Parts: sequence; structure tokens; C-alpha cells
Amino acid sequence: MIVLADLDPAKGVPDQLYAALCNHSDTDEEVRAARVLRVHRDYLNGGLAQAMSNLHATDRPVALYVEAYYAFNLIAEGELIQKAASAFARIGWPEAGYEILDKEYLLLTYGKGGDEPDAVEAKVLLFAQQNARRFENAVARASAL
Repeated sequence: MIVLADLDPAKGVPDQLYAALCNHSDTDEEVRAARVLRVHRDYLNGGLAQAMSNLHATDRPVALYVEAYYAFNLIAEGELIQKAASAFARIGWPEAGYEILDKEYLLLTYGKGGDEPDAVEAKVLLFAQQNARRFENAVARASAL
């Protein structure tokens, strides 16, 4: 069973909660959290080029995902997502351009030394803990997994 208050933001969002948010979001806050975490984990699995490719396949406006980042006070990260999306729209944008954005996103996520806890997941989890009632459904579904 997942108890939201007991989760450590420095350890990130548990995979069960991530799955519940992505597959069964009920509140606006859950939807925004799912959007941030989808893009963020796609970045972790293949960089911003991969994240943009996956995002493009959803046929949802990038603005919804950028807005979600902003809702969690991830302003600089959201701006990088917007830049990456604009780059993705330009066919033939050099891979080196994504490498620059990847490095910026990495710095924002893990700090200058690269050894800080995941700041994106920490902010999402802290927000969820501070707004626990708006995340009750996702937590219940995650606990059932």
C-alpha cells in the first residue's frame, strides 16, 4: 500500500504511482503530473529527441505538456520542452542541438555535479503530498497494483 505522506521526494515517484497517474488520472492535478512524468521519463530513457518523438505520437498539443511543467513550478524545464518541441518540428535539426538541450535538462534535473536527487520527480511528489486529496484516486489505484 502506498501512503503518499510517507514517500521520500528525494527518491522520486514510485513506478506504481507513475503507472496509475499515466493510465487513470481523474483530477486536473493528476493529469498534469502524468504529463510531466511521461515527458520526463521519456527523457531519462532516451533524451529529449526521444521524448519529443513519443510526444508527437500522442497527437496532443505540446503546450499542454509545457503548461503542466509550469503548474509544478518547473519553468526552466518547461521552456526546454518547448525548445525541444520547436526543434522537433524543424526537420533536419542537428542531433547536436538536442545534445545541448539534454545537457541543460540534465543540469536542471540532477544539479551541477549530476548527483543530486531527481528535482523534477521531487517537485511532482512534493506537490502531490501538499495536495493529497487531489491525488487520492491515483494513490488508491497505485496501491492496488
